[in-house]
Amino acid sequence: MKYRSFLKVAAVVLAAVVWVRPAAAQQAGTITVSAFGQFSFFEDATTLSETPAAGIGIGASYFVINNLAVELSGAWVPTELAEQGGDDVDLYPLRALAAYHFPVSGDVVPIIGGGYTRLEYSDGIDESDNALTGLLGVKVYFSDRVAFRLDGMVDYVPSPFNEDQGVGSHLNAALTAGVSWDVGGRGR
Repeated sequence: MKYRSFLKVAAVVLAAVVWVRPAAAQQAGTITVSAFGQFSFFEDATTLSETPAAGIGIGASYFVINNLAVELSGAWVPTELAEQGGDDVDLYPLRALAAYHFPVSGDVVPIIGGGYTRLEYSDGIDESDNALTGLLGVKVYFSDRVAFRLDGMVDYVPSPFNEDQGVGSHLNAALTAGVSWDVGGRGR
């Protein structure tokens, strides 16, 4: 009986993949704005607590050619210093990325990108770091111009501000989820 149920589910999934309409490209000139929640994870080699931290952010994208966008985003992530009884710290990751949006299906758009992140710290410390960033994500459209977006990002910090205190190069990771709106251009 379970075997038949599995076959029915597999047939529905296969039909959906085969009959889904092809993706319309993100057109050159399209502007997208987004709002998102962010969960950040810090490697234990950093100054920040290993405890995941939640924050919020906004972003904007401009498609310079079909499917290729320049993306800017900023977030506020309250966290704390790693030391025992660590002070509260505000982290502001400011990102500039190039991102390619793959036109694989009508409503689902995988994304891959890379670029630069400026990590600004304030409140408990007044410092900053520079990072190289990689992005893997997906947008799922539920109307012609509105989509749910989920991204995973990794920031590589080659020379942290506190390198002289024994903190070496390290990775930070972030998971963002939110809504994006195609507000300019022709949309998808």
